[in-house]
Amino acid sequence: MYDLVLQGGHVIDPGQGINEKLDIGIQAGKIGALSAHIPASEAREVVDVSGLFVTPGLIDLHAHVYWGANDMAVEVDPTCLSKGVTTVVDAGTAGALNFAGFRRFIIEQVKTRVLCFLNIGPTGLTESYSRRRFYDGLSFSDVARPIEVANRNRDVVLGIKVLLSHHYTGDNALESLWLARFTADKVHGRLMVHFGNSNLKVEEIVGVMRGGDILTHCFNGYVNGILGWDGKVAPAVCAALERGVLLDVGFGSGSFSVDVARQALSQGIRPTISTDLHHMNVQAPVRDLPTTMSKFLALGLGMREVIAAATVDAARSIGRANELGSLRAGAVADIAAFELVEGEFEFRDSHDTLFAGDKVLDPRLTVRAGNIVARNGALL
Repeated sequence: MYDLVLQGGHVIDPGQGINEKLDIGIQAGKIGALSAHIPASEAREVVDVSGLFVTPGLIDLHAHVYWGANDMAVEVDPTCLSKGVTTVVDAGTAGALNFAGFRRFIIEQVKTRVLCFLNIGPTGLTESYSRRRFYDGLSFSDVARPIEVANRNRDVVLGIKVLLSHHYTGDNALESLWLARFTADKVHGRLMVHFGNSNLKVEEIVGVMRGGDILTHCFNGYVNGILGWDGKVAPAVCAALERGVLLDVGFGSGSFSVDVARQALSQGIRPTISTDLHHMNVQAPVRDLPTTMSKFLALGLGMREVIAAATVDAARSIGRANELGSLRAGAVADIAAFELVEGEFEFRDSHDTLFAGDKVLDPRLTVRAGNIVARNGALL
């Protein structure tokens, strides 16, 4: 009956409210059944995952994977898929002028499912670390090309990305934001905003954002962050959340402050958990999405909350909950299995601040569309 059965694992599927020991039957690349016991005789292959936590394939909502086209992207399969991440959202590495190469040579070639936000800048982040202000002069103000590219690639383009750090925008931050807003509306897509170290106040930024838009790097430690002078979440941010604006971690090399995270989490803020993975942080401090999730376990979130933030919540935030982030019958069989290793661990935020944890999620198995593609954190 089944091509593959994962047997004896502790399944956590927050979208279905599942948190118990179950077997998973996979047939023709899709979830066939979740059951207390599926006999081995009903499967062509059985994998024993007892002692492991089994989850929907992880979704990294913010990474940079246009490898070979710029100075920051990582290779998505070895750095993400091997770690249990079956879906990656590229956050604006490509712009309208170089998106065709991104699609042909990355999206259509890798095993990982890659979706993306199209950068409002015409060439995306191809010269990002030269710190060239590629929004200077608003050379991208002709939005006809990004509208055309986004509309022609709606199967993978989720919306528009704008970076508002001063070294990207120069004095054109507000104009950049409004052009991105206009373009996202024209393609009926979401707007992802990189904020932090910007000339704009958070009130100005979220004032332009609408329900379904994503404010990434939400726990950055820069001035004009989501916290006010009193340590409370700013009223404008609270108002934005009420109208459906979403927060995303985007850990990165300089965009996560453990102090900001602690204060925001204590006030009930629950963002999606993502890495902002690129070649300057893949060794440290980010490493991968399971490591980033482990840092939130260290900050006091429960296992279910952490899994939800990188599966069903991430799927909902990009409007793909009907197909991603769940192990329901009929869904694509994207699955991850982890050992929860207990001990004494030292973590770092993006500003080299140390904090301690006692649990780490260690990737043991990745299934993509019904096929086992990685074991013990390495591709097969």
